[in-house]
Amino acid sequence: MQKGQATRRTLWFRRHLKIAVHVYGHGSDKEPFFEETNTLTVHAHGAVITLVTMVNQDQKLILTNPKTGEDLECKVAYLEPNENGETNVGIEFMSPPHSFWGIAFPPDDWNPDERKRPRARPAGGSSPEYHSRDKSEISAT
Repeated sequence: MQKGQATRRTLWFRRHLKIAVHVYGHGSDKEPFFEETNTLTVHAHGAVITLVTMVNQDQKLILTNPKTGEDLECKVAYLEPNENGETNVGIEFMSPPHSFWGIAFPPDDWNPDERKRPRARPAGGSSPEYHSRDKSEISAT
């Protein structure tokens, strides 16, 4: 599976979480910048954050999780202006993040169609184990 395909599939598993992050980089004007912001959504390969500073598609940024102190290099995957005059920025990690967000995500090759589903109960709503036991063993409490 190619990296781009893994990222698109992983977007199925994005979580709407507000996590504080620090962003370091150079703005469109090539000046260095630092912003404290929050995530809108997170997934195993990146996140969507809001920035006031203008950045460019494919631009490299450094994202820091202030809770853990971990830094990861990432790149801007997409840009979308929002109604507050800021920009929603999709970022993609440049290397495997391990546990940057502190939550577990399914592996890239996980197929939700193959997950185990509960077995249907027989008609009447009672469990099969109940029918296989001698009813005299059940006491009223």
